[in-house]
Amino acid sequence: MKDNILDLIDFEKVNLLLEGFNKSTGFVTAILDLEGNILSKSGWRQICTEFHRVHTETAKKCKISDTVLAGKLGKGEKYHSYKCLNGLVDVAVPIIINDEHIANLFSGQFFFEKPNRDFFIKQAEKYNFKKKDYLEALDKVPVVSEEKVKTAMDFLLEMTLLITEMSQQRIDQIELNKTLKESEERFRILYNNSPDMYVSVSPVDASILQCNETLLKNLDYAREEIIGAHVYKVYHKSCIAEVKNAFRQFVETGEVSGKELILKRKDGSSIDVSLNVNSVKDENGKILYSISSWRDISAQKKAIEELKKEKQFLEAVFDSISEGIVSCDANGILNRFNNATKEFHGLPDMPIAADKWAEHYNIFFPDGKTPMQKKDIPLFRAFTEGVAKDVEMMIIPKDGSKRLLVSNGKVLKDSDGKTLGAVVAMHDITERKQAEEKLKESEEKFRTFVNTASDLMCITNKDGQLTDVNSAMVDILDYSIEELKEMHISNLLTKEALKNDFEPNWKKFVEDGKIKIETTFKTKSGNEIPGELKAIAIYNSSDKIIGTRAVFSDFTERKQAEAALLESEEKFRLAFKTSPDSVNINRLEDGLYVDINDSFTQITGYTREETIGKTSNEINIWTNFEDRTRLVKRLKKSGKVENLEAKFKLKDNRIIVGLMSAVVISINNVPHILSITRDISNLKHTEIELKKQKEMFELVINSVPTRIFWKDLNSVYLGCNSSFVKAVRQNKVNDVIGKTDFDLIWSNEAEKYINDDKQVIKSGVPKLRYDEYYLLPDGKKVWWHSSKMPLKDSDGKIFGILATSEDVTERKEFLKTLQERNTYIESILGNMPIGFALNTISDGDVKYMNNNFEEIYGWSRDVLTNTSIFFEKVFPNPEYRKKMKAKIIADMESGDPERMNWKDIKIVTRSGEERYVHAYNIPLIEQNLMISTVQDTTKRRLAEDEVIKHRNHLEELVKARTAELEEKNKELENFNKVFVGRELRMIELKNKIKELENKNNKSKSN
Repeated sequence: MKDNILDLIDFEKVNLLLEGFNKSTGFVTAILDLEGNILSKSGWRQICTEFHRVHTETAKKCKISDTVLAGKLGKGEKYHSYKCLNGLVDVAVPIIINDEHIANLFSGQFFFEKPNRDFFIKQAEKYNFKKKDYLEALDKVPVVSEEKVKTAMDFLLEMTLLITEMSQQRIDQIELNKTLKESEERFRILYNNSPDMYVSVSPVDASILQCNETLLKNLDYAREEIIGAHVYKVYHKSCIAEVKNAFRQFVETGEVSGKELILKRKDGSSIDVSLNVNSVKDENGKILYSISSWRDISAQKKAIEELKKEKQFLEAVFDSISEGIVSCDANGILNRFNNATKEFHGLPDMPIAADKWAEHYNIFFPDGKTPMQKKDIPLFRAFTEGVAKDVEMMIIPKDGSKRLLVSNGKVLKDSDGKTLGAVVAMHDITERKQAEEKLKESEEKFRTFVNTASDLMCITNKDGQLTDVNSAMVDILDYSIEELKEMHISNLLTKEALKNDFEPNWKKFVEDGKIKIETTFKTKSGNEIPGELKAIAIYNSSDKIIGTRAVFSDFTERKQAEAALLESEEKFRLAFKTSPDSVNINRLEDGLYVDINDSFTQITGYTREETIGKTSNEINIWTNFEDRTRLVKRLKKSGKVENLEAKFKLKDNRIIVGLMSAVVISINNVPHILSITRDISNLKHTEIELKKQKEMFELVINSVPTRIFWKDLNSVYLGCNSSFVKAVRQNKVNDVIGKTDFDLIWSNEAEKYINDDKQVIKSGVPKLRYDEYYLLPDGKKVWWHSSKMPLKDSDGKIFGILATSEDVTERKEFLKTLQERNTYIESILGNMPIGFALNTISDGDVKYMNNNFEEIYGWSRDVLTNTSIFFEKVFPNPEYRKKMKAKIIADMESGDPERMNWKDIKIVTRSGEERYVHAYNIPLIEQNLMISTVQDTTKRRLAEDEVIKHRNHLEELVKARTAELEEKNKELENFNKVFVGRELRMIELKNKIKELENKNNKSKSN
């Protein structure tokens, strides 16, 4: 039993008391159990901690002193003083709880008179203590008069009484908790008026022990059909396995949270619910039964399902949302804006590199003056750092109003981690910032209000000395400002509050920088004011506390209200904990809050301290106070209100929509309202978003010329856009909905279209980008470029098809004409006697090359389009190749067409044959195209070479003949001398020469 009682002592608070006693009196203290075990201590003497309680032998003496000597309490003694076996004086005060002596509170380690140093010198020598250190520790032990000890012990007795009272309170609290656990009260009012279905289930056999009216009403069962039945009875068979897992979790842990299941009504229909389970346990922690709630989430699930379906259509509304979306590709080049972004910048998207973004798109820091550097731009940060979060920037377009945007983005990667680019969403917060500026003005007004507030407010230095106070402090405490500024904040507290509230928490305040305690102030005349003290630290630039700001709120009225409502709080504690909805109790007359549950705080943001004791009008929670008037009027008439929808303002000024149920209850003969409010804002928001998205979707799809339509599994039209309505010659969308292809203008092809639908639905594989046609009544053929894809719900189940089609009849006709023209041109080019090729200038990509081009060069197209291979193969001689490559590159880079006319270039074909070609290139710079023609001049060049060779041979023959004639001439001259008739011989020779010349000329001409 002693051990159990010792476990109930709050030693954390006791330690604070002992430390305070040590600081106030200088007396060291400790609590030891009856076996001498130390439970708590404060400020023991050095001679004890470093010598007596360290050495084995002297430590044994300490323990004997703590148990044997301390236990010799004389008759009538309130405390017992004695000299311990190590020579020091201690005082022991017994701690008695429930008439049982469980421990001793020690104080002392002093002397009544100057100690005998020889005794301690011998003790140092005996136990091998360092004599100098030991005697210095001895000198630190104070010599105290018996009168001073008696005064200190009276205070110590008060401390033991305080410890006893604290422990007794904890014992009483445990007994009270035990009584509460065994209470038979089932929180009837809250239980039966909750919009949720409540049921209590046995952990032994899963039988239903109790349920509320909501469950009976929703499932359409009589109470006698439910009570005692197995809980599985009300679950749909499709989720029994999950139910068993949930029941097993409840039995093992006592809790289940947010489990989505399906209930079965008596008529067999189902309800989607969210299950939350808490358990009621006995004092040993054994689960007695569950407090289970089923929340009907059918509407929510339906809304989510509808939202998921709509989402499939809204993929096309990227350019219609108000958020600016911008992205870049894997090279950090801008590649996409949406319409909102174009509107922000007043410019279209362009493939611009990051270092040009700020200048081109007028991007500044939020000050609107400093241009953003590339590294600070959100899209670049997302691209390089992986993420950009809440980055503010300002856009100041040249033609438009400036906008302040907050951006969030991240890098895009594929499944292998390769960067694909980055995307950023930009939200226009211009109006929000303007609102924040207005809020600052409002805060200034609030500061004025604080200076005139009725709460006591003050500023202190770091030690708690008052340095400034408000007028309420002067008026209520009845001190002058001058008097208050001479006081410490602790001087304003009652003695009990100082000891119990302020001193134990001040050390924690110094560590944490904040304090919040319930305490009691006193006026100059001694009147006590209960309330709450809140204080926060004032820090300097080095994060050191230099003072505090403190507020004291008068709790007099609230304390009275709490006492009156104590019984009610206990009744509803478990119910409040179980309910996920906001539950509160207000006085009917004025809306004064007397109790709230945790969900109220979580939903509204108001703490219990900010709410209890105030009216709903004071915290301004009703957006329209007439809603409360309407509630009160209906409650006074019928005593009960169900499903009242109203708007409420939260602490952070957000507005939510609540669905309220309320009844009138009586507390101390005063009518109060017990209300349960469910936050249905998300559901409302979902409905609004669905409507907005549907309107946006309709606006988008009705603005595009592409025909869009969707069908169910039976190929019945569910919807379409305006372009489709016009194509089928109807007046409005409703004229199409509900019809099949057999009812429209292409009824002759309906079976073909429906078969396509079935194929997509059956396979689940989209049929994309294919052409189909139908015949109009006048016989004209209309071509469509179509795509069909399956529509799937959140579970991946196909519920229809979505299709798009574009009228491509004119394009088909154009392409047909273009193809005929291309065929004609290619026929001409293919039969030209010269080589012809067309390629891009930038990368040399070949657009066209006729056969003669390949045949003349004697190499395949691959060689002719690859520059490095071309030079290597066509010019195999390295020196010649180097010379030709330099000339061709220089001529091409000049851009001069005259330099791109290359005549009689010697090339080598694949077979090793040498050829001569005449290549002529015509650049079309603006079109990035080059026209190349080539002619084989090999035969002409070889013929010219033969002519030159023959001419040179004839010249050699003429020279030889001339020399021969000259030699003959000499012979003739000599002959003339020998023979007579010189003149005759000369004539004969001249004729001979002339004959030879004629012969020679004839030979040359041949």
